Amino acid sequence: MRQGITLFAQIQAFLSRPVFQSAVDACHGDRKVHQITCWSHVLYHLLAVLSGQRSLRHMEQSHGGRGTYLAQFGLNSVKRASASHANQARPWTVLTALLEDLLARCRQVAPPHPLAFSGRLLSIDATVIHVCHTLQKWALWAEGRAGVKLHIALDHGGNWPAIIDITSARVYDRTAAKRWSFPPDTVICFDRGYFDCGWFAELARHKVTFVTLRSYDARYVVVHARPVAANGPVRADETIRFAGKTSAHKFKGMLRLITYRKPNGTVLQVLTNQMDWDAERVADIYHARWRIELFFKWLKHQLPVLHFYGNDENAVRWQLLVALCAYLLLSWLAFLHRWTGSLTPLLRRVTAYLFDRVALVDLLAGSYQFQP
Repeated sequence: MRQGITLFAQIQAFLSRPVFQSAVDACHGDRKVHQITCWSHVLYHLLAVLSGQRSLRHMEQSHGGRGTYLAQFGLNSVKRASASHANQARPWTVLTALLEDLLARCRQVAPPHPLAFSGRLLSIDATVIHVCHTLQKWALWAEGRAGVKLHIALDHGGNWPAIIDITSARVYDRTAAKRWSFPPDTVICFDRGYFDCGWFAELARHKVTFVTLRSYDARYVVVHARPVAANGPVRADETIRFAGKTSAHKFKGMLRLITYRKPNGTVLQVLTNQMDWDAERVADIYHARWRIELFFKWLKHQLPVLHFYGNDENAVRWQLLVALCAYLLLSWLAFLHRWTGSLTPLLRRVTAYLFDRVALVDLLAGSYQFQP
């Protein structure tokens, strides 16, 4: 049965306009704006993301003839000149409230992570999106190289980004992560790029469990060795203390070092402040970190985030943050309607039927058939 409103109209209705408008009013984001308001600019970017547009020109050519339809959302123009001006003039900070609202909704309905322990499991990592060093000089981080770095803490209960930060590529991964706070009993895992003994001490003080790999140059002494199975994947399970002058001063407590052999023969030394769990469970937590690598791969391949709609920092932040809003919105819909597949076929369905008058529940159930 055909419905009265299009799929795009149904999807954008899930965004909380009152929450967003409060943020806009607080920073006077719509002051002296006559054409594209902050809200219309959100819808412009959301439409561009969901329809897979690679540039403002593509957006204008694809949707320039939908003026009457788009006007009902307050989107009076999709001309690239107007959109380019809005990219520079509308403050990206207004998107923070929208992201926080979507994060809160995802947190309410997301399934628990598959590993058998209470508390949240987060994987931390960052990825660099390269940009043109001659046009985007604000993102320079080395001679002839420029990039934007996206820092993410991925929640394993549903694979959604719980913490989001965007910086230039010159900012170190651990510098961004050290600004974040985590509730007690959270488990976070990360690679060697985040190895910082002072940060480890801070996490331990806040009762946060961390799982990482030992840095190659980290000196330590073994305080106690636990027994391990002779033929098991765990080769050693030791309680250690840092022996380096600086590391021992920054972290004075005990840590656990688990030497683990993967099925392919690779040996990993997993470091954690969790002293009670089974060694294989700790190794499994670190192995689960690959999910954030898949998240970054999905984001770059499925959403238009590698080709930016503008050269200034404000435009880049708008595009990345609305793309993440779209990801969170799709994740929330998938959680809410018990979508069993990955987000890729869901995104493809949404893109294909964006302007069809189809009920969203029918699309998610796979029962919709196009009727000319």
